Amino acid sequence: MRVVHTVKSQLRGEKFHKNDLEKEEVSVYRAKDGKQLFSTEVKDVDVAEQSFALSPSGDQLAVLSEHSIALFQVKMK
Repeated sequence: MRVVHTVKSQLRGEKFHKNDLEKEEVSVYRAKDGKQLFSTEVKDVDVAEQSFALSPSGDQLAVLSEHSIALFQVKMK
């Protein structure tokens, strides 16, 4: 799941600019019971619609920021 935070409140339908984006949180949850397995914050938010990808096995997460791609190990519990 991806949640993007802005520096100020936005009204529905209001236009925003990249500078309005403060950070994004990306979390991975287990489908079976909804338990959170992993969470990270990225300050350098990319405006791509889909800025993360989970590996087919579910044990690696790639998160795209404006200047890089970060790879994370997801602990499967």
